[in-house]
Amino acid sequence: MKEYLYLCYLLKHNVNTTMKEFEELLECRASMATVNKIVSMVSGDGEAIGRLCMIAAGGLEHKSGHAAWALTHLSKEDKTLYITPYRDLLTDNIVNGQATMRPGLLLNILIDIYDDDNPRTDLLDFCLEGLADRKYKDGCRSLMIKLAARMCRPWPELKAELHGRLDLLPPELPPSIASAKRNAMKCKELKKQ
Repeated sequence: MKEYLYLCYLLKHNVNTTMKEFEELLECRASMATVNKIVSMVSGDGEAIGRLCMIAAGGLEHKSGHAAWALTHLSKEDKTLYITPYRDLLTDNIVNGQATMRPGLLLNILIDIYDDDNPRTDLLDFCLEGLADRKYKDGCRSLMIKLAARMCRPWPELKAELHGRLDLLPPELPPSIASAKRNAMKCKELKKQ
């Protein structure tokens, strides 16, 4: 606990921290203020953001969860420039079931950096199968729907498969899933007009 408080003190007072101290901070319980400070430390630094991506894809639950949490708060520009090279690593982490602590955080990152020109069919399969799986939290399932809808957008056959899967969901859904389903179905209706 003393180490955590010391690292928080260093961050609060803008004392330069080493990468080792930075990683130790990720192992401790993080607050939103700590995450915001980490984001301000790594913003615009491709090497530090790359290190965060490697940690987020790693197996240590708390450390990887906190790194992924920080990555979700980066600017759109930082995500596009510095996280995109790690897209396949993060995708593999989700698809292979290694993202045990917070797969929703990694899905959120992938939504922000998704590239229509380089789709991953294994990620689409994961989303299509997971959107009805109750082992995932509601927020995670709604992100699966959102990512799947984005991935299916250019292909009518895949859109039809997604809508077929969404039609199989029960009528009474939690608000987050119902909203994601509504938005995914709206894309189909707008294209018809």
